[in-house]
Amino acid sequence: MAKVLAIPDVHLKPRIFDRVEAILKSGQADFAVVLGDLVDDWNQGDNIGLYEKTLNRAIEFAKAFPKTLWCYGNHDLSYIWRMQQSGYSYVAQYACESGLKSLYATICRSSDHNPPMGVVQRVDNVWFSHAGVTEDYALRLVGKNTHKDGTSWAEDKDTIFNFANDDNIHSLWEEDFPVWARPQDRWCRHNWSLSFCYGYIRQLARIRTIIRVWE
Repeated sequence: MAKVLAIPDVHLKPRIFDRVEAILKSGQADFAVVLGDLVDDWNQGDNIGLYEKTLNRAIEFAKAFPKTLWCYGNHDLSYIWRMQQSGYSYVAQYACESGLKSLYATICRSSDHNPPMGVVQRVDNVWFSHAGVTEDYALRLVGKNTHKDGTSWAEDKDTIFNFANDDNIHSLWEEDFPVWARPQDRWCRHNWSLSFCYGYIRQLARIRTIIRVWE
């Protein structure tokens, strides 16, 4: 079984990719999953150079390690969709949009994984996302649809995985969506007999605690 290095919120700290690269080269993990939120950080909204440096470093990392799986975070999607939220930088808007597009294009060229960059990724029986896949979100996503055998689509892990990665902006910006749902909140219930790995936990974003190997 593969050893997977999970990388929580980067938030304009390109040095995280230096640390991860060293870990992967040492053989401590087989590949990495980036859990989103590459951009934005407190009091850095005017620091366009740091936005560009972070995204360029992410692109370099994607080229060097094509097996890496990538998840969107809410801060990443806010620039792709121009949905302003806390921390959104109008000054760095163009740098984010162009950098994220270049990153996506790089991942698509170097990876045969589907999706190359998504809301949810999975390795064996472990799901990875910026936040988490909740029961309420799954039910809203597929409604009361059932398979021919009568089982609910909401109980079908493959269906939810595919629908979540194909979902649209109108439902993606709800508080229980997989880039928003905080797993530490009591209301945030998660379904199925799966293991989940999230990035949306503030204390995990510190450089000294980024290492989490799943196997």
